[in-house]
Amino acid sequence: MAFALDLLRCEPCWNRLANEMAETDGATARPRIDPGPESFEPIEPDECPKCGMEVRTVLTNYDRWVHLATVPMRAKEVPRRYWWRVEPIRADYSTYVVGSVAVRVRGIEPLPDDLVMPAHTVVCADPDAIEEVRRARLSDVERQYRVAPSVEEFEDE
Repeated sequence: MAFALDLLRCEPCWNRLANEMAETDGATARPRIDPGPESFEPIEPDECPKCGMEVRTVLTNYDRWVHLATVPMRAKEVPRRYWWRVEPIRADYSTYVVGSVAVRVRGIEPLPDDLVMPAHTVVCADPDAIEEVRRARLSDVERQYRVAPSVEEFEDE
């Protein structure tokens, strides 16, 4: 049994929902290899399978993995479908950070100069990724013309 959106779901239903969310969000990365407690080998950073650049592989809040860029960017420089935040996980009744989880930015949008952690696709050198980001930017521009302007823009001063 798994909890999602405050509902208790059976394992097959949860996996179907999580896989659909991962496909929509682009969280289709393979999990990091756990070296185990007895390993003394250095852990190399993950690489993008398409372009070879260093990526940050992070667990999402719905138990899937996503490749993120290694440096945060301003929200206005990143198409909205690639906005992520990396939230710390703290131990119970403690201030110590024991891990992190990637959360898609939805609902309350960041201000244009707020930092977001972009999906690696935004900085990927692969031609398919470049074209995908270009289409996402055009979609954002089209969305600005479809969404009604806020009331505050038309208030009399």
